Amino acid sequence: MAENTNTNPIYILGTTSLSFYFAAKFLLAGENVILLSNPADNKRIENTTYTLKEDTGIKQNHLKFQTSFLTQTPPKLLIIASGSEEINTDILLVTKQKIQNSPIISFTPLENKTYIEEILGKKIISAWFDGWLNLHENHIELYGTQPEICILTPSDTSQNEQTKRFFSTIGIKSTTAVNSEDSFWIRYIIYACGSLLSSSCNKNILQITKNKNLNTILEKMLSEALALHDFKQEITLTDIMNKIKTIPSSYTYPLHQNLMLGRRGDFDTITNFLEQKSRQTAALLPTITDAAKQIYNRYLSIN
Repeated sequence: MAENTNTNPIYILGTTSLSFYFAAKFLLAGENVILLSNPADNKRIENTTYTLKEDTGIKQNHLKFQTSFLTQTPPKLLIIASGSEEINTDILLVTKQKIQNSPIISFTPLENKTYIEEILGKKIISAWFDGWLNLHENHIELYGTQPEICILTPSDTSQNEQTKRFFSTIGIKSTTAVNSEDSFWIRYIIYACGSLLSSSCNKNILQITKNKNLNTILEKMLSEALALHDFKQEITLTDIMNKIKTIPSSYTYPLHQNLMLGRRGDFDTITNFLEQKSRQTAALLPTITDAAKQIYNRYLSIN
């Protein structure tokens, strides 16, 4: 197929665990992979040797990544995997004139990515990574079963199918959401509430669901978040809780990791987004707000 003879690089934007996971998988598949980041991060990345460990028992050692400050050549594929707190600065590393007809897929957890399309001058594929990853210094770890990609808002049909084929070469199945808004919200509710509660009580999801009081708080937070979106399909609290109980016990939310390292992570983007939706829907968020306050007092307040 045509894409197999294309030697242009796959550019990956961001320094998240997802960025490094995709970089490792495509590199091991024989692709030319370049991570896009700022000069300081680029120097650190190029001076580091990474390992990839998957729950299948496969461990790949001695992975070295190329980096760049800007897109130098038209990409074979552009993957946007920046955190929501970094995307506004990261996107400036993408040279609009170099994109041409390259497919672009974005995994940054944002409901509306129109402004990214306006910056890049073309439609992008919005997607969610259905898997559980952590980055511990130079160790990339995938927990649980084989991950999948859910395409939320496809681009044109040809680029959509082309992108699916790219990910199939690294063993990742892609599905297309029946209802993009509902699919986003189901995943974002789990991400946001799990991030806030695990960070506020300094426990993982398994510990939370096994603790009666914390499990009750989690259910209240999820109920509040469910009220922020008018679901077209029937979604119950039980449905969401069942999904949460499949989260691997070793997984740590990125927000929790960042806060423990003295960084704000995506605390502001999560809380601001939920507050904005609360104002739009007139839905109250007392339990979510309380968790955010606990995080602020525990990690972010100036003593």
